Amino acid sequence: MAYKLTGLDEIVAAALRLSPVEKVRLVERVVSTLESDVVAVAKPPLETFKGILAHLGPGPSDEDIEEARREIIKNFPREDF
Repeated sequence: MAYKLTGLDEIVAAALRLSPVEKVRLVERVVSTLESDVVAVAKPPLETFKGILAHLGPGPSDEDIEEARREIIKNFPREDF
């Protein structure tokens, strides 16, 4: 069964026949094309950490935090260990 070359296979076969200097030039041209393609399809900016947590609502107030600390340490250290 004969193997049929696809367009990409033909391009790779042609590239392999190039001299080392021509291969480097080919890679440079392909990379520059890829760079412009990537810039054209730039990702939207990432959401900030604060924005990611915005759905949780406002955080605890300073008073709430202080009250929680007092509750945690009111029986510390315990003697019954």
